[in-house]
This record gives sequence, C-alpha cells and structure tokens, in this order.
Amino acid sequence: MHCTLPVTIVIVEDDPGHARLIEWSLQRAHITNEMVILRYGKEALAYLFPEPCIEEPPHVPYLMLLDLGLPLVDGYTVL
Repeated sequence: MHCTLPVTIVIVEDDPGHARLIEWSLQRAHITNEMVILRYGKEALAYLFPEPCIEEPPHVPYLMLLDLGLPLVDGYTVL
C-alpha cells in the first residue's frame, strides 16, 4: 500500500491577471489543491530552496506552472 500526499500547485506568473485566470480555470475544473502564486523567478527560487533554518520544511509534492518569460530571473533560470 502506498501513501499519497496532497500536491501543492505553484503558479509563477508576473502578470496578476494571468495568474488569476490560471487560478480561476483550475478552480472551475474542480481542482481543490492548495495554490501558491508567486510573481518573480527570485520568489520561486526562494520557495524551492529556502534559507537554512532550525527546522527543515516539510517535503510536499508540488506541480509548478512556470512563466518562462519572467523579468530579471527568467523561468529558464528557475528550471
């Protein structure tokens, strides 16, 4: 028997309108997963690779929807 964990959907999109449209579309498709919306590549890297801390963050599986044309730190760099 295997254990399934909830999957967090991480949306990295610098245009707030596009991010809302993606979130709305997923909700309309009855996807109830937790969604994290980040606007910049630097935020995505900080989310994926947090600074060392006293307690290690829980390892939660995620699905990332990533805009490749982000300003400053682009999506290719995040990948």
